[in-house]
Formats: sequence, C-alpha cells, structure tokens
Amino acid sequence: MNVSHEAVSRWFAGASRPRPSKIRELAKVLDVDEAWLALGITPGFDSNEDARKRNTQAEGACNTFMGLAQLSGAHVAWPDEKDPRGAFVDFYAVFRGQQVPFNVALADEMAAGIYKLTVPKQYDQCVPVGVFPVGPMAVDFVKLSLPLLSKHAKRKGGYFELIITKSPTGGGYMTGTDVWPLIVDFTEL
Repeated sequence: MNVSHEAVSRWFAGASRPRPSKIRELAKVLDVDEAWLALGITPGFDSNEDARKRNTQAEGACNTFMGLAQLSGAHVAWPDEKDPRGAFVDFYAVFRGQQVPFNVALADEMAAGIYKLTVPKQYDQCVPVGVFPVGPMAVDFVKLSLPLLSKHAKRKGGYFELIITKSPTGGGYMTGTDVWPLIVDFTEL
C-alpha cells in the first residue's frame, strides 16, 4: 500500500489517522466495510432517522423474544454494565437451571424474500437468533446455528453479515441449499 512503518505505527498509537484513500484501500484489502474501519459504525442506513428507526425495531424484536422466553418459564436479565459479554449478549435466560446468553438479530429485508442479518464476531459465545417479520403482528424466529454461521457468514470487520432467503415453498429460511432451523419451542435451544 506504499505506507511507511512509521505511518502505520502512528495509526496504531492513535497519533494520526490514515487518509481517506488509504482507508478505502485498506478496507478492500481486509474485506471490511469502509465506514466501519474509519468510524466504527455499522453501515446500511441512509440517515440518522433510519438508524434510530432500525434500532427501535431491533430492540422490539429482542424484547419480543425475551418476553416469550419469560412466558415459557425462563428467568431473564439484561447484561449488567460490567459484563464483558455485554457488547454482544442482548439478554440472559435461565432454562432448567442453566444460564443461556442470547444475541437477537433483526432481519432486514433487502428484496422480496431476501434478508440480511448482522451478527457479532463473538457469535460462538452465545445463542444467535434471527427475527424475521412476517406480518404486522407475526415473526419467525430462526436459530442461527453455529455450523451454518461458520459456513455462510461473511466477515465485515467487527461483525459478520449473513444473507438468508425465505424458501419459495414457504415456511423456512435458507442460504444456498442449507436450511436454517425455525424456533417453535424454547426446549429446542
């Protein structure tokens, strides 16, 4: 990239920042999003209003899943501020005496039946769940199984991106020929 060791050392020390052209080049080399590399933000929003709306919807998806866990008899709790996993665990649930950390990702419909989800890079340290809105008062919950995540998720910097399509025959979600399991009961987790 024609950058001196001295310049890179200053970047790592926080004494200077790469120029925009170098950030663009570095993002391509690392196969990460340029906005994430430069600013640490997840891309995909046209405005702050879009981001606020999306965050509210994601919070609602998490609260819905958490509420259903509670209705199924689980005790639930948010991570406290000192929890080192708090950056990627949305909530904890205690099922049959075992504490389970959950990350809940709201599916973003990019085109008819094609969804994008972002999952944290630490997805293997929790139970990742995808929430797919299917109507005004209905959602599908999908277990983002670790083997399928490892196979299909694309690293985009500090997170992974996953593309999932709704099965044309209905009822399920797929990536390639792999089928993602629907969650219909908390005993399946």
